[in-house]
Amino acid sequence: MNTTTVVHALTCTACGGHDVRYAARRRAACNDCGKEIMIAEAMRCDCWGYECVPAVVRKPAFAPGGEHLFSISDIAHATAQLLGRAWTAESGLWGARGAVYGPYCASFEFAVDNEGDFIIEYEAHFVDDAFPEYPTLPEGVKDYIGGVYIELASEFDGLESLATKAAAAIRAASGYDPDDFDFTSSASRQHHIDTGRYLRKGEAEEV
Repeated sequence: MNTTTVVHALTCTACGGHDVRYAARRRAACNDCGKEIMIAEAMRCDCWGYECVPAVVRKPAFAPGGEHLFSISDIAHATAQLLGRAWTAESGLWGARGAVYGPYCASFEFAVDNEGDFIIEYEAHFVDDAFPEYPTLPEGVKDYIGGVYIELASEFDGLESLATKAAAAIRAASGYDPDDFDFTSSASRQHHIDTGRYLRKGEAEEV
C-alpha cells in the first residue's frame, strides 16, 4: 500500500480524512474535502498533535504509463520510420529493448546500459554489410564497445528527438544510402528473405 505520514491529531468530521491543517480563529480546514470545521470538533485528543501517533493516509494508486511517456522499443520503431523503406523494428521484452532491422545482415539493438546511457549495439564484422571501418559519427554520438551511444540522452529530449539522433547514428555507422540498394528486383527480395540483406545495385546480375 502506498502511504504518506501526516503529523497532526485532527480528523475531518465530514469525510474522516486526516489531512487537516490548522486555520485561523480556532478553525481547521480539510485538504481532502475542503470543509472548514472547528478545531475542537476535529481534535482526536487534547495533545494538539504533539503526542499522538502520526496518522497514516492512503496515497492515490500508481497509474501505469504515468511515469514514462515512451519506452526504448518506441524509440526503435520511430527510428525505423525515419530511416524509411526496408527498415523495420521489433520490441524487446517489456519494451525495455528494441531492435532495428534494415537492408543489412546486422541489426541495431537499442537499450539503456547500467550507467543510464542510451546505447545502440550492432555487429560490424559482416563482410557483405561493408560498414565503414572508421565512421564519422554525428555530433552527440560517441563510440561504445560493440556500438555507439547517444551522449547525455534523456527521455526529456522527447521521442522524436531521440529517434532522429538514433537514425543519424545508424546512417553514419552503416554508411547507409538508400540509392545504393536494389529494393525492387525479385532477386534482391529473395536474397533478403534468404540472408536478411538486400542486394546492392548491380549485385543481382552477379547472383
